Amino acid sequence: MKSSLLISFSLLFFIGCNSPQSSNNNKNNNCSESGNATEISSQSGQSVSNSNQEDNYTIVWIERAFEPEYNYSVYLQSYKNNVSVGEKTKIDLSSYEGDIMHDKYHVGGSVGFPVQLNSDKTKAYCSIVKNDELEGEFSWAKLVEVQISNQESRVIAEFDGFFPAWHYHEPNNTIYGYLPDKKQLVAINAGSGVITTIKEFQHYQDEFIYYPLNNGSINIITESSEKKVFKHQLSTNNNSIKSTLVANTDQFSSYKNGFMIETYKDWSSEVEELRIYSGGEVKESVPFNFNNFNTYWVSNNEFACIKEDTLVKINTDLKETAEFNKKNIHIIDELENSLFISYGDHGSKTSALLSDDFQRIKVIKDINPDDIIALLK
Repeated sequence: MKSSLLISFSLLFFIGCNSPQSSNNNKNNNCSESGNATEISSQSGQSVSNSNQEDNYTIVWIERAFEPEYNYSVYLQSYKNNVSVGEKTKIDLSSYEGDIMHDKYHVGGSVGFPVQLNSDKTKAYCSIVKNDELEGEFSWAKLVEVQISNQESRVIAEFDGFFPAWHYHEPNNTIYGYLPDKKQLVAINAGSGVITTIKEFQHYQDEFIYYPLNNGSINIITESSEKKVFKHQLSTNNNSIKSTLVANTDQFSSYKNGFMIETYKDWSSEVEELRIYSGGEVKESVPFNFNNFNTYWVSNNEFACIKEDTLVKINTDLKETAEFNKKNIHIIDELENSLFISYGDHGSKTSALLSDDFQRIKVIKDINPDDIIALLK
């Protein structure tokens, strides 16, 4: 479950399609290829009339040309459900002669979104890096602010090591981030570039995930090399931090409202289990056959993951409540009311929204899911 920060861009998640029968009468067997889920396809500018809830988000994707070096473009497009809103926007980072930092969809571990926005989408914050992965040579990492309207940019901060896991917090115009080489959590004033150390860790953090809260504070979940998962509650008013042990494990998958999911695998025996923790202890554990180790919460008491060839929804008692099938289905991320998924053969993949009840799928046109580097909510 651990991923190197120097891993090349490649998707590791490819899963087949199957149509299993369930003996559980309470489970919804929704395989849209069999016509049991409503498929809603909308061209840009058209309305979606049979959607009960809305998802508003921005897709950030990258388009590359392999020659010359660092020849790539970053694009933004806002969406309401599966309908594009406004114009596609390009972010120009070509003058820096570096590459966009790795993103969590292609790497995982202590990696976040390399592009983030302020709320009115007038500024983009981007992390870029210059290094030779084949030779193992590192030059620099930079955090850059770009004015969307005129593409003017400036360097907020520069680092002599990677800066992969960070979060822009607009209320105090601060970027919080993890410096792996120094094992530090830092706060960077996005205006002045002043860097303040908030916490020094004794061990390397293999996972570093931010969960902003409605009260303005941020929960940070970390998994360390000493096989411990902590929740760090960060007050953004004074940058004070309180740390609490969540579980003793190195196979953390996701966290929500006091529940932690562990996708456990004993690599010597090939035994796999799905485990849920509460209060630092294992609440439930069931045998499970994973296609990958990611889990995504669709509500306060249900999450989704891939079991064998099927996307399944599971409650906090580890009971399966619904399932959904598509060929090579993969969960990219969770939105407020939907899962952002991809499916189909390599070279002809489809991006879509699957409603949290697994009843509706909304196709998103003209977006290659392999190119997506961030979904900003």
